[in-house]
Amino acid sequence: MILYDCPYAFLLLAILPLIVGAFFLLYRHRKTQLDSFVDGRICDLMMEKRRPLSFWSKVVLACIVWLGGVIALASPKGNEHYIHQNTSTQVSGMYQIIFLVDASASMSINDSRNGATRLEVAKEIADKIISGLNGENVALFAFTSATMQLAPITTDYLFTRLMLRQMEINEGETVGTDLAQAFDNVNQEALSLYNVPKMLVLLTDGGDPTQQKIEEVVQPLVGTKNLSTAVIAIGSKEGGIVPNVTYEGRAVNSKLNLPLLQEIASMTHGSLFMASELTSTQIAEAVAKQIVQKKVFYQQGGTLSSIDDRVYDHYFWVPLGVALVALLLFLLIPDTQKRGRRV
Repeated sequence: MILYDCPYAFLLLAILPLIVGAFFLLYRHRKTQLDSFVDGRICDLMMEKRRPLSFWSKVVLACIVWLGGVIALASPKGNEHYIHQNTSTQVSGMYQIIFLVDASASMSINDSRNGATRLEVAKEIADKIISGLNGENVALFAFTSATMQLAPITTDYLFTRLMLRQMEINEGETVGTDLAQAFDNVNQEALSLYNVPKMLVLLTDGGDPTQQKIEEVVQPLVGTKNLSTAVIAIGSKEGGIVPNVTYEGRAVNSKLNLPLLQEIASMTHGSLFMASELTSTQIAEAVAKQIVQKKVFYQQGGTLSSIDDRVYDHYFWVPLGVALVALLLFLLIPDTQKRGRRV
């Protein structure tokens, strides 16, 4: 049975009729313009006509290219089987890194050392961490007052990094910051699904001081087994003005909510990293070191002594290969028919 990591990609198939329609309009436009410009008999003598067969063959190939790309983007997989933690390579594949990135309006403040926005700094740090992974599963979430899963649990780092780069302020057209619901959603969608070691990498400025007790905010994470956290504080203690946001007619100043992030790291037995004090590379290296230490712990008799996990073979390369071959043929097929010299 074939499964798909990103089935929503199939919504892009709705564009296929538009592609065919665009080619049809192009064909009709060319024919109309040519017929109005010169008599058809003179046209036969002066020009090499475009062959309808070549044109419509290219239309079919263009559709195949789009179809293959969409299927590859959906990331098909199959041949479900189980792995055991007998080797370090297998254990690394069972380890999960869950990225939870703050995409609220306050993350648009450019109070970093190099003048970049908080979101740009967060994305750079996450990208460097993903680039250094070696077989671990990753997932990507963005949160404001709601939480959006941008990449499912996967080893497709390229796709995850692509979705990370496309993340925007107020992702999903929602505003505000709600860490409690973010933790609850991530716990349901990723952390509680598999009984394997996992790390939650939280990248945020902490948002406004919450009215909830910190114990209530962190509660969804407390009972999660085999979980470690890396809390990355983005922003400055002085803060800055949130662009295009006012409250009661006044500009809003947002500061790094460091006490909240310190409590989160403490209550989840995690580590806190300050983006204002460390470079993106330094933070990525520190998180990578923490991942290696956790993997060694589980390899040496941690809580996973008898756990199996399901894995799949990924087949995205099949439709991708078909799409590339179709694209090559599309480029090679000539538009006009060669003819001998007319006297």
